[in-house]
Amino acid sequence: MTNTTPLKSMQNFALHYLPLMKTLGEQMQQHNSNIWQQCPFDDMFAAHTQWRICCNFILRGFAPLLDKHWPDDFADFENSDDSWQGLLQQWQKVSDYVMSLEVSRLTRKNDEEVCTDKAGFATVNLPPDVFINQYIIPNFCFHFSMLYLTAKQGGVSVSKGHFDGYHKYPANFSFEQE
Repeated sequence: MTNTTPLKSMQNFALHYLPLMKTLGEQMQQHNSNIWQQCPFDDMFAAHTQWRICCNFILRGFAPLLDKHWPDDFADFENSDDSWQGLLQQWQKVSDYVMSLEVSRLTRKNDEEVCTDKAGFATVNLPPDVFINQYIIPNFCFHFSMLYLTAKQGGVSVSKGHFDGYHKYPANFSFEQE
């Protein structure tokens, strides 16, 4: 992404991964509507929470770049409905928000300014490009991976292509069985 501002990079990332996230969610729901309560491992968040965290990391990426405050300025995106309908409603609000941003017309953070967020019990203070590329994107991908893992463990037939949108494999393909 040469000559791309952090704000445009964030929008490009979100516009690529939000549809993949929705497709994965639809597949999970069609396979087993109870899958949203399953955890990838005992000490990890359930799938519905992994979904919400993915949505939240998209918004957290935009917040400091648009001089907004996470989570206060994004309270309207939350709901307490952990059913597929509730999760889809949150996803739709995030997706609509991302698509509505006219990045070229927005005032953006200067590259020397700092983006601040909470990382567990730590506070991160990073320049915008580092904030997006080394904090927001990896964290989104981690939680999206946990959602993908829950789907795989739950018997949903998904491949790497469902995760990144680029890989293509025949149905039921496995490197291990070749």
